[in-house]
Amino acid sequence: MKNLIFKIFGFLIVFSMLMTSCKEEEITLNGARLSPKSIIVYENAAPQKIYLYLYPTKATQTGLHWETTDENIITVSKDGMVSPVGPGDAYVVIYQGARALDSCEVTVNPIIHVQTISLSPETLEIPIGSATQTLTVNMTPDNVTYPGIQWSSSDSAIVKVSSGGAITPVSLGTAIITATTDDGGLTAQCEVTVTNGEVIPDNLLGNPGFEDNDPVSPDPTSITYVKPWTPMTATELTQDDPGLPGSPMPSNSNYRLPPGDAFYTNNPTFVPVGVHGGLNCGRLAATSNAGLYQEVPVTEGRTYVFTAYILHFLTAPATQTVKQEYVRIKTAGGATELARFAIGMDNNLWMEVTGTYTVPVGSGITSVRFQISHHTGTPNTGATLIDDCVFKQQ
Repeated sequence: MKNLIFKIFGFLIVFSMLMTSCKEEEITLNGARLSPKSIIVYENAAPQKIYLYLYPTKATQTGLHWETTDENIITVSKDGMVSPVGPGDAYVVIYQGARALDSCEVTVNPIIHVQTISLSPETLEIPIGSATQTLTVNMTPDNVTYPGIQWSSSDSAIVKVSSGGAITPVSLGTAIITATTDDGGLTAQCEVTVTNGEVIPDNLLGNPGFEDNDPVSPDPTSITYVKPWTPMTATELTQDDPGLPGSPMPSNSNYRLPPGDAFYTNNPTFVPVGVHGGLNCGRLAATSNAGLYQEVPVTEGRTYVFTAYILHFLTAPATQTVKQEYVRIKTAGGATELARFAIGMDNNLWMEVTGTYTVPVGSGITSVRFQISHHTGTPNTGATLIDDCVFKQQ
């Protein structure tokens, strides 16, 4: 019996010592730190973790809880996960009871959506075998939240495109490269044509604006025409318009324009040309049939486009009897007319004249004559001015 009493007494002593030890291991919390101290998120972002560090690290966490200063901007979970709600600034605060221990500033930015997208260039010719070229994306506004782009080719057997918009020619042909925004699915396209490397000149005509060999005098009667433009003969002009008198073209010329890019009249007055550069233009004789031409190389099956600026220039409108102005496409040497474009003119106004001509396959035509002429009656004081002529492959 005595032994049992001793055993019970010993157990109570050990239990009392253990309870005392446990009470001594409760460590008082002196402070806490949140990390990071500030974060920036977008309003649709996933929840983000804020980490809590205690001082001392093994301090008792009794009474700790998380709060936010504005739940319309952010919410916070019991384990420190922050979720954005709307744009603005707010704080996440860690408390022990009513005592604030630390805070983290949270900025929620609004999402800036893509409004427009375009590619530069919108059309591109690239020779087969050439190095890759990268298309430029133009996006508005320039500070979009999600600027990601997905690229695709309508035919990867012709043109391949990388994830960064770099295009590589694969075979001859045309393909459409499409850029699609991750935000909103907006699209922009570039038409890419892979060629065999042929260089197409911008203009097959020489001296198109009559600026070469610039004359000094503004007097058109003392200036001869400028090569490679060639005056039509009287016979050629009569053939073009039977029944009208023909004459040689000594007065075909490059006509000197006064300063200010205007054309000269005998009044004298100055009328702005506007779209034309330089100081010269071509001039067809005022008192007779007149024409100028150049012969240019062409290729069967190809389409060619021409542009010319033409002005019916009057010094005495009451006596003006110009019958018609024409742009003609003829065979080399001028024997056969291939296409004719009659020009309706307004007096003393520059007119842009455009047209196209396709060389028939199997025609054997390797060069054509590009010709501009006018045909007059008498008396006549009206001249025809010509400027900025272009003839090129389409």
